[in-house]
Amino acid sequence: MSVFKFNMFKMRHLYINLGVLFFSLFLFPSEIHAQTGSGSMMIIGDFDASQFKNHTFNLIPSPVARNYGTRVAIDTSRLSVTYRYTITEPDSLEATIIDMQTLEIGDRLNRFYSRYGEFRDSIMYENHLDFLRTGNEVGVRPDFKKNEHPVYYDVFTYPGENTRLVSERFIKTDYQYTEEVTPIEWQLSQEQEVILGYNCQKATGTFRGREWQVWFTYDIPYNYGPWKLGGLPGLILKAEDSNGTFVWEAVSLVRPEGCPIYRHSEDISPGNGTDKHKIRKSSRMNMAKLLETSWMLPLYLSGQSQELYVNDEKVDTRSLSSGRTWYPRLELE
Repeated sequence: MSVFKFNMFKMRHLYINLGVLFFSLFLFPSEIHAQTGSGSMMIIGDFDASQFKNHTFNLIPSPVARNYGTRVAIDTSRLSVTYRYTITEPDSLEATIIDMQTLEIGDRLNRFYSRYGEFRDSIMYENHLDFLRTGNEVGVRPDFKKNEHPVYYDVFTYPGENTRLVSERFIKTDYQYTEEVTPIEWQLSQEQEVILGYNCQKATGTFRGREWQVWFTYDIPYNYGPWKLGGLPGLILKAEDSNGTFVWEAVSLVRPEGCPIYRHSEDISPGNGTDKHKIRKSSRMNMAKLLETSWMLPLYLSGQSQELYVNDEKVDTRSLSSGRTWYPRLELE
């Protein structure tokens, strides 16, 4: 992953319209000419609107970057583990999504989050502040490699209270729910594997409909792991479900000194021109429905009416399908 310079759009809310435009030009470079307006897009050329509606948009939903200025320190990290996370669709030969996710273990709580998401947020936030200060339209944005994509959820676990707070981001809002930490009945195996120089033992268990196999080490006596997995007599350094769809594997482990653990607070009055950081209460089941909708209809949760005009015929882009029959649901029940 690296960064590159780009010209920032003054009309910030056209990002989905422009994405549709670029995608369409890629599909039909010789037939489409386009003009964009403040709330709609017009495509002119020898092209049938019904054909456009039959095309699928194989896009991965990506929310608006968070206001990095809303971060507040809530604990101090004693151990930080970064995992390479991959999601692979059935029958696919390569990972659909690659993310780097970090588990920060503190004195009172743990935070699990996307490292790529934090990086993207910080870059886009500084770009916007620079634009407000100087009017300079040239900024820097993350240049993720093929299939690298931040997965926007945060899992805060409070061991002393046996609860966790899960925050998932859609468009401009963080939806949150609280749940009890339920124990996983692990079966220990004699299989061994070395990860990051640590001798690890294999364990298998079922959590909310998925069977998991994990590798943990007695040498790091924290009973935590990636996402919601934990409860073993040592830190989990690798986890994958029985189908190989979801895989976390530790790639680095550091013991930081005085590094804060952050969360994003609701920003009632930003005062710097950035979008307000909204937080809404939700439930685990409602979040699963939102995930499915955003995966199957990637433009549906655009937050605004998206109108596409093809030869004067209006198409509601929110109805455009990804063409997928599968979405990455970690919890099946």
